[in-house]
Amino acid sequence: PDGSPFPVDEQPAIVALRTGRAVRDVEMGVPTLDGRLAWRLVNAQPVYSDDGELLGAVASFFDITAWKRVLEELSRFKFVTDHASDSLLLIDEAGTITYANRNACELRGYNEGALVGRSIEEVDPLYDAGRYREAFERARRERVPTFESVHRRRDGTTFPVDVTVSYVELGGKPHLFGASRDISERKRAEAERERLLASERASRAEEAWVDLNSVRILDGGLAV
Repeated sequence: PDGSPFPVDEQPAIVALRTGRAVRDVEMGVPTLDGRLAWRLVNAQPVYSDDGELLGAVASFFDITAWKRVLEELSRFKFVTDHASDSLLLIDEAGTITYANRNACELRGYNEGALVGRSIEEVDPLYDAGRYREAFERARRERVPTFESVHRRRDGTTFPVDVTVSYVELGGKPHLFGASRDISERKRAEAERERLLASERASRAEEAWVDLNSVRILDGGLAV
């Protein structure tokens, strides 16, 4: 259904009359006074006499406008999250992953959707049930600052991440919403910077030692 006009000869009741067969679950948009579309799910059933003569058709209409809007919102949500550069997870109180976006799965070596139903312990090697409950309750009470952690890929290798968690309720059930970002490149850059600084400090210390020895030689009268 794309909002285009519905041909009369394809309407469920007409099809049921023409073919003598039931037509089920056809979505139709009905224009409203404010210019919007109200969506209906239509079923049509042919009616026969005791002698098998086709007498007509009965159509039933179910308002699915709210359901369609929910699907549209979910579709937009999925598009946005699947194109997000961060890994996004929803985790329930028991530590079970109830949602994982595309990035979360791909970065950890799983097929899309394969993380759903798994324990957070499978991707968080630092997981501890007691600490998780404490983190859950803390997120319920207050905003939790971004923190660094380590996550695990399907092959067992690990990588550093920045993690932000928030408390949310979905369908009346408490969840943690976690957004994490791979910071491997940042960590490598920091390590390289530290290596260069350490090398520079060592070089300066060596130069200072050479200068100090030069002064001692001069003091000893050995300079030419």
